[in-house]
Amino acid sequence: MPKIKKLCLKVKYKKITGFTLIELLVVISIIGFLASMAIFALNVARVKAKEARCRADLKQILTAIDVKRDEQNKVLMGVTGSGCTQCSCSPYDDTALNSTACVNRLTLTFKNLGFPGILRDPWGKPYLIDENEYERPDNLCVRDSLRSLNCGSVSVPFYICK
Repeated sequence: MPKIKKLCLKVKYKKITGFTLIELLVVISIIGFLASMAIFALNVARVKAKEARCRADLKQILTAIDVKRDEQNKVLMGVTGSGCTQCSCSPYDDTALNSTACVNRLTLTFKNLGFPGILRDPWGKPYLIDENEYERPDNLCVRDSLRSLNCGSVSVPFYICK
């Protein structure tokens, strides 16, 4: 019997190793999107942390004001020695806030409250104090205020006008 040769076509397949350009671009774009979302979330967290620190600082200054007023039995104007500490810093731009008059007045005020010097908010601006209680003879009961140019203000509770 004659041998019949089988005709077999051998197909050689190349094994593909690596990624196609499209796959790489898709992965890179996904990574970029996730990174941008993470950066946005970190920025939001950073701003919230600054605001929280600012509120905590305002609370600490309020506590120092209460302590000093009780120690000296005076309204805030008597403790700080000024009727309007923040007035020397008007119009509250960088030039005015860094002027000698503003810096000296704020330094003295914060030292009178028991701090080593000017207290600044997390954005670098000084906290401002406006002493109003018993300042004007026509209206003795106007609240003192404490504020930051970046995170708001708080009213200082009355000392005499209850």
